Amino acid sequence: MKRIIGGIALTFVLALAAPSSAASTLAASAFPFVPSSAVTVDADGQIPLMPGIHAVDVRIHVGKDVVRGRFVEPDTGTRHPGVLFVHWLGDPKTTNMTEFAAEAITLGGKGVTSLMIDAFWAKPDWFEKGRSPQTDYDDSLRQVAQLRGALDALVARANVDPAKMAFVGHDFGAMYGAVLAGFDHRPRYYVFIAGVPTFSEWYLLGAKPADVPAYVRQMTPLDPLAYLRESMGSDYLYQFALKDRYVPIPKARAFFDASPGPKTLAFYDDDHGLRSRLAIDDRVRWLLERLTRPPE
Repeated sequence: MKRIIGGIALTFVLALAAPSSAASTLAASAFPFVPSSAVTVDADGQIPLMPGIHAVDVRIHVGKDVVRGRFVEPDTGTRHPGVLFVHWLGDPKTTNMTEFAAEAITLGGKGVTSLMIDAFWAKPDWFEKGRSPQTDYDDSLRQVAQLRGALDALVARANVDPAKMAFVGHDFGAMYGAVLAGFDHRPRYYVFIAGVPTFSEWYLLGAKPADVPAYVRQMTPLDPLAYLRESMGSDYLYQFALKDRYVPIPKARAFFDASPGPKTLAFYDDDHGLRSRLAIDDRVRWLLERLTRPPE
């Protein structure tokens, strides 16, 4: 184990095989995945953001679901790396695709195309008033299918190089992205921010079902760790906070341990939002080092 102080704060870099576990993943047939060819995109006109970078608002049709998103991309027509960003459930102002807007613009200035989307928890007051324990399982299956559809839309973008793809997810975005990583191996690089090993531990902070043990049993086959063990990324960055009341360090370590290496674990003097300048700069730099380096 190599410990690095500076650059990425309190970081551990490991290249280890994922530990074995009896937990198994659901079959792909359990998810309402649709063929890539059936994913369609309605796009609005270009929105200039700054010299050389523009945005395009889109609606991605994944089966019966419509996913709102925004591309942030360079003006040049050459092929660029692509990044899919999936937001957290936290501050209402950024519980939507805007959470990573500034980072997408920074990446756009370096020749990277980003797609930011709204997940189902972007709806106002969703956790308190919009969700139901009776539908959490089915909604979760649909969310994973929607993420796959968003990747389809990103890959299909004319200026995106499908061989240079990354995924960035925060909170629920990290957890549902981890599930997708067990099936969809197109992203080579992953940034997982402040996720936990099980969905039920967070969902049970809100409305509870009548039979909690049965609910936990139902949700367990969706828990991220088994899917992370099936992922095939070339590199992973895990970011966690030392002041996170939702993600204690042992749970952060369990999330990190699940995937194969090489991978980096970083803890910051921050809370669950992980909006410190150091955390943001680290993940942007980490992505650029991998997505824009010359072919080996």
